[in-house]
Amino acid sequence: MATNIEEPIARTAVTIDQILDIIDAAYVRIDSLLDDLDPYLDSTVYAGEWNPRRILSHIIGAWQRVPVHAAFFLDTSSAGEVPMQLHNDYWIEEWATAPIAAFRTALKATYLGNLHFVSELDPADLDRTAVTPFGEWTLAELFVVCYNNHIYSTHAAQLEAFVNR
Repeated sequence: MATNIEEPIARTAVTIDQILDIIDAAYVRIDSLLDDLDPYLDSTVYAGEWNPRRILSHIIGAWQRVPVHAAFFLDTSSAGEVPMQLHNDYWIEEWATAPIAAFRTALKATYLGNLHFVSELDPADLDRTAVTPFGEWTLAELFVVCYNNHIYSTHAAQLEAFVNR
């Protein structure tokens, strides 16, 4: 289920506006699938062992964690490796019977929170570094991996697979 984040990340300069565009693209891609995904929420055909409910739970949970991970880059008193839970579906019991509207509202809330969080950053913050389970990254690299590689490319594509069968 995890994004192959072990692959090298392009170490090019990324601006806050570009990161905001990535966040927008991820949200639009996932939100556009929700109505068509509704009949498949409880599908027994799994993409990487998770059905759409689990994938949506993971996307929302992963998005909620980006500001937490970013704090390790921003707080100079943070010591040690940025803790990241990998391959976790971030399941809460409410997801078991939640209608598609619950996923839509949770997705929108976490999207808006991340947009606000990133838009408030100083551009210099993007160059801050921290050690992750995958080596030393800049905050910009964390954002690109989380929003683009992980959420947009990997998990949105998994959701599309259910809709496009």
